[in-house]
Amino acid sequence: MRGSRTLRAGCLALLAFLLIASTAQASHLVLRSEGAVVAPGTGAKGTLRFGPCGSFTSTGTLTSNGGMIDNATFTAFESSPGGCGEGGPTTSGELTAITVSGRGAMTLSGAITYRTQLPKKCEYTLTRLKGQLTLPGPTSATVSGTAKRVQAGSEHGCKGAIHLTGEEAALDDLATGLPFEAEA
Repeated sequence: MRGSRTLRAGCLALLAFLLIASTAQASHLVLRSEGAVVAPGTGAKGTLRFGPCGSFTSTGTLTSNGGMIDNATFTAFESSPGGCGEGGPTTSGELTAITVSGRGAMTLSGAITYRTQLPKKCEYTLTRLKGQLTLPGPTSATVSGTAKRVQAGSEHGCKGAIHLTGEEAALDDLATGLPFEAEA
């Protein structure tokens, strides 16, 4: 008798957990501009700023909207060097895509080179940065990522990887120049 009560209690606990977990799954994300839902194919601009050390702007199109994950892919790239002074860092490369999810995750993909000159000449490559959006709210976030050392471009003694934090990212409507409004 006692064993069946324990089994029933365990099954009820499992059922409750599954019910809660299913409601906590990602919601569909809807991106808007000036109050209207944005159609796939709409022009999009992605921006990544490394403070005063450089920025990347890429333009392309919003490839999906209304799913659990919405995407923008970029085909035109522009980077501007910053003014971090002697020793760097300096950045170069391109931002190729931004995804945003119904849970508020923002992921930037690209091929970015991050170089320092002091105390050693070190070169790192960065392919992904992640951050969290506030939902509902604009498609902008503070992002971070881990850059891995490029051995051929680095002096002996450079760290194998560095973690970059506090970088600013945005996914904007190309026509208005303003971030999309995201809601789950």
